[in-house]
Amino acid sequence: MSKSISNRFDRIVNDNLPKKLEMLEVLMENPFQADVFSRSGVGIMSVMKEIGRVTDFKGVYVFIQNNKPIYIDESSYVVKRLLRHFKGSTKYQKKLASTIADLKSKNRSTFTLNDALAEMREMHIVFMDVPDDLERKITTLYFQSQYDCIYNMFEWFKLKAPENLRLTGAFVPEAGIEPALLAEHEFESCASTSSAT
Repeated sequence: MSKSISNRFDRIVNDNLPKKLEMLEVLMENPFQADVFSRSGVGIMSVMKEIGRVTDFKGVYVFIQNNKPIYIDESSYVVKRLLRHFKGSTKYQKKLASTIADLKSKNRSTFTLNDALAEMREMHIVFMDVPDDLERKITTLYFQSQYDCIYNMFEWFKLKAPENLRLTGAFVPEAGIEPALLAEHEFESCASTSSAT
């Protein structure tokens, strides 16, 4: 690793992350209602106006339930990504709702994607600007490690199929993922790299 990259990483980890965690704690004292992003007929410009933004932004966002962060991710277009969590046309775009439905349907066979979306509307959301790509990904992973984010993909994978996992420095599936895709899978399972698309 080059000296400049190493110095940058050290600065992010040692200086920025503790400050960002403090900032997150302050933001969670006054979160937005999640239904701001789910209302029918409301588009990105209306939402940005309501949350006090002029443009979309790169950052980290947190879904909160019962005053606890339960899902943390990052995006190059936070507002657009949050809208897609509620109004997306695919399961990937509605990733949190899909994960909630998958997990809860294990215990209750009648829990649907619409039930998950209704549950999400009752949640709260906070977000923060993190324009630097490396810092945003590291911040996301750091925040996820600080809270019991049960709906983040790496937690969901452990809960869904613990018998298919082995510990090798990270949770890695024993079968089902080609080795060439493994590194990509592990990273995406912790923090989505293409949330806005």
